Amino acid sequence: MTIQRHRLLKWFQWLIGAPLHLIAVILFLSRKKSTNYQSLFKEKVQHLKQTDDYQNWLQAYYQQYDRKQAYFNRKINPAKRTSFVNQQANEKVEKIATEALAESGIEQINYLTYFNSLLLNKKFIGLTIVPGLILYSLCLIYQNAFIRFIFERVVLTFFVMISVIVIVFTILYISPSDAA
Repeated sequence: MTIQRHRLLKWFQWLIGAPLHLIAVILFLSRKKSTNYQSLFKEKVQHLKQTDDYQNWLQAYYQQYDRKQAYFNRKINPAKRTSFVNQQANEKVEKIATEALAESGIEQINYLTYFNSLLLNKKFIGLTIVPGLILYSLCLIYQNAFIRFIFERVVLTFFVMISVIVIVFTILYISPSDAA
């Protein structure tokens, strides 16, 4: 069982990792400002919209819309037609632009992938060992099934010992006869 599959452990992980996530969010926001993915993406989209391929896609989507309306015996609404064609063409352009940027090694960064890359960085682990010690311990325990088994048995043993102590001393305290 991994932490991500168990809902309670997932929330517990976020709670005990809050100091670590605070550091990671600050680093993420500072790095996100320095990346120019959005400007490169907009440039690529504008470039693709000025090509002949874009005009060919528009014509193909116009024909597709007309065939669809003719098949269902509907009248062609020019506003809906234009909206449909522009939406389909823009989706295709955005998909091609994203693929082109990914091929050149430029990808849009999100927090989850950035945090995973930080956890693979030994320098980050070394700098955040104190605030993230509990989180790292939890990840280490739940990474290996045998270690998890031992940890769970130790925790259960601790709770049994505390419960027995509380019950025995409560009974001795309530008992009318002198226990000593």
